[in-house]
Amino acid sequence: MTVREIYELINSFAPFSGKCEWDNCGLLVGSENDVVSKIGFSLDATAETIEEAAKNGCSLLVTHHPIIFRPISALNPGDPAYIAAKLGIAVLSVHTPFDKSDPGVNTALAEKLGLVNIKRLCGEGEASMCMMGELDSPLSDSELSALCSKALNAAVTYSPFDGKIKKVAVCGGAGGEFYSDAKKYGADALVTGEAKHHEFLGAKSEGIALLAAGHYETEAPAVETLMELVKKGSGAECVLINQSKPTKFTGAI
Repeated sequence: MTVREIYELINSFAPFSGKCEWDNCGLLVGSENDVVSKIGFSLDATAETIEEAAKNGCSLLVTHHPIIFRPISALNPGDPAYIAAKLGIAVLSVHTPFDKSDPGVNTALAEKLGLVNIKRLCGEGEASMCMMGELDSPLSDSELSALCSKALNAAVTYSPFDGKIKKVAVCGGAGGEFYSDAKKYGADALVTGEAKHHEFLGAKSEGIALLAAGHYETEAPAVETLMELVKKGSGAECVLINQSKPTKFTGAI
């Protein structure tokens, strides 16, 4: 099996043609003709995950976040792309096509939170990547925050909300800007990875709870989903690559 065949398989459920215009994804290190012996999966292509993939005998690392995001003028020995090339590991990054796919990042997040009746939020543009589901039982803002903290092992920041929350929209990563779309389509709350100060203010003003549970924490559940889709479609030997959290928090979660 070649890298190109794995690319085409992923393209069948998360079309790369649908990537956001600012995104850089696809095969970013290596050749499409490289032979794939074993595939590793991680959220990020870091020195840590690339070296772990090499130890596991992987010739291809599939990640969510791009190993190369912005244009670079030089490659240094410590750069992940340099390390991957040196170790002979191809890197295929899926990013926004997997944000938009179903199953994908946001279906995995919705399922991790125990939501039911999950469907795509009917927003426009990038807001359409959000998913929305329902809680089994209505919760207060603090109760939903505690649920997110436990399910994702995350520190959660949230805006206050009066009343009970039943319908919850989700957008893994940096999706705080979509609170208004979520409100428009009936959500009582939006759970995302990170949100800006003015987005918390806007959500409170519009009467929707906005919860930020960490970029890593809200997207990490989807890595296993991605691996299972590739494993099922290709029959290739696949392995989850251990990745440590990039952040720490003071106090108990």
